[in-house]
Amino acid sequence: MTTGNMQIIWTSEQLKQALGTHVDPRIRGGEIQFNSQHVKKGDIFIALKGGSSDGHDYVQDALKNGASLAIISDQSFQFQNNNILLVPDSLLALEKLAAFKRANSKAKFIGVTGSVGKTSTKEALKVILSAFGKTFASRGNFNNNLGIMLNLASMPDDAKYAIIEMGMNHSGEIRELAHKVKPDIAIITSISEGHLEFFSSVAEIASSKAEIFEGLSPNGSVIIPADNQYYSFLKKHAKVLGINNIYSFAANTLADAMINSYKIIDDRVEVYYLIKQNSVKVNLPLIAQHQALNLTICLLTAEILGCDSMTAILQFEKIKIEIGRGKIIEIVKGNKKFKVISDYYNANPESMKASLVYLKSITHSNKTAVLGDMLELGANTLALHASIVSYIKTCGIKKLFLIGPNMATIANWIDQKAIEVKIYDNAEQSINDIENSVTDDELILIKASKSMNLDKIVACLDNSFKIISK
Repeated sequence: MTTGNMQIIWTSEQLKQALGTHVDPRIRGGEIQFNSQHVKKGDIFIALKGGSSDGHDYVQDALKNGASLAIISDQSFQFQNNNILLVPDSLLALEKLAAFKRANSKAKFIGVTGSVGKTSTKEALKVILSAFGKTFASRGNFNNNLGIMLNLASMPDDAKYAIIEMGMNHSGEIRELAHKVKPDIAIITSISEGHLEFFSSVAEIASSKAEIFEGLSPNGSVIIPADNQYYSFLKKHAKVLGINNIYSFAANTLADAMINSYKIIDDRVEVYYLIKQNSVKVNLPLIAQHQALNLTICLLTAEILGCDSMTAILQFEKIKIEIGRGKIIEIVKGNKKFKVISDYYNANPESMKASLVYLKSITHSNKTAVLGDMLELGANTLALHASIVSYIKTCGIKKLFLIGPNMATIANWIDQKAIEVKIYDNAEQSINDIENSVTDDELILIKASKSMNLDKIVACLDNSFKIISK
C-alpha cells in the first residue's frame, strides 16, 4: 500500500500485534531504520544502543527527517509526542517486528550466502524476479543479525519474492539467520578462503555456510556449486537434513545449470547456458565469467520458482555491474582514453584469481594490474597471497602496482624484466605514480579488500579526469 510517495509497510494495528502494546491508530510506517541519516519520510526509527553509540541521541534528528514513529526503550527519555513509542527493549522490539513480518508474509524467500558473489547474485535476482512480481531484496550489505532483522521488518506485505543475503564471521551465525529467514530456496554461491581469519579451516567455513539448510521450509530447495571441492559435503549435509530438492550449478562441470560456453567478442560476451538440458544463447555486456556464473544461479532459481526462462533472460540487460564490483569504466584525460576494471569492493584468493583470469581473457596489448592486500585470511595469509603469482604471470600485464605489506611479499616472485613492479604501503602512496604512469588505450585492473581503500585511486582519477560509465 502506498500513500503519496510513501510506501506503507506498517499499520498501527500491525505494530500493536507485533509489539503487544498500544499504538496511536493514526500511525502509518515505512521501512525500519536505525540510522537517523537514512530516515525517509514515513519511515520508522528504532533507537538501538551499541558500543559507544546510543540511538536515543538521534531521535529528534530522525523525526526532523520525516520519521512517522520513533521506537525507544530509554525510560528517562523526555517526550510528549504521539510519534514516540516506549518499549521495554528496543532490540527485542526489532526482533518481534522482524518475526511478525516473516510469519505473515506470503512471499517466496530466497536465502543467499557464500564466500564470493553473495551481493552480486542477490542484486541480479532482484532484477530478474521483478519481472514476475513485486520483489524485495536486502538493503546494501545488511547481512548480519541486525541487518537481517532490519530487512525482514521492512518487508512490504505484497512482496511475491524476498531475497535475503546472509553473511558470517563465526560458526553458528548462519544457523541463527536461517532460522529467522526460513528460506524456501537456500543458495550457496561458493566456498573459499574468505574470512579464514575467523575459522580454523576452509572445511569449517563450508560447514558453517551449510547451516543455511537448517532454516529451510518443508519441501525447500538447495542450490550449490558443483565445481567446488566441498560440493559432495554440502550435498550430503542437505540430505542428512532430509532435503531432497538439491540443485547444482557450475561453469565447467556437469550440473543442473551450467555455462557451456563463454566467449568475449569485442565489448560483449556470448554465453551459452544449459538449464536442465535446455540450451540458451545470451549476448551480454562485457562481464567476467564468474559474474556470468552468478546469472546461472539466477536462471536456476527462476526455473525452480516456475518462472519463464526466456522472460528471465530478457531481464539480463537491466542488470547493472556496480563500480567497485567489477564495473568497467572508461576514463578520458586530454588525448588519453583508458579503461579501469573497478573491482576493489572486496577480495579473497578465489575472487582475486577470477579477476586475473578475466583480465587474461580480454585481448589487449597494454594491461596493468593494481592489487591490494587480501585481508581476513588468518595464519595462511602470505601463502594465499603467493597462490596468485602464477595468475599474475599469465594475465598479460606490463605493469604491476602492489599495495600493502602482504602484496609486497610476492614482488620477488615476479620477473621484473618482463613486468614493471612497484610497491606501496597504502593506496595514498600509489596515487601520484599511477596517475603519472597511465598511457593511452590502457586497461587497468584495480582489485583488493575493501579496507585497503583502493577506491581512493579511482576517486582521484574521477577528480582529475572525465569518467564515462559503461
